[in-house]
Amino acid sequence: MGLPNKKEKLEIEFTLKLNLPSRKHAEIIYEAIKPETLTPPSYRSRASISVEDTTITLRIAATDFTSLRAAVNSFLKLLKVSKELIDNLKEVTT
Repeated sequence: MGLPNKKEKLEIEFTLKLNLPSRKHAEIIYEAIKPETLTPPSYRSRASISVEDTTITLRIAATDFTSLRAAVNSFLKLLKVSKELIDNLKEVTT
């Protein structure tokens, strides 16, 4: 197979499936992250997110490893903050 030549576009993909405690958790996190997938910070990467029952699926594609790493790190931070916010709100309301 070999490395792509300069005319070929390299595309690297990353998929994350995140199982959450409830459908409500999944929907809240989905709604929080969805806008970030609509306006990619760079032409070198793009992302999509979907929700099915209690599982969120995040897909990121990039033209190079540096862009993929940056996008993955950004979305993982957003997911982490969203999950922590839900957990903290649960503590306050109980």
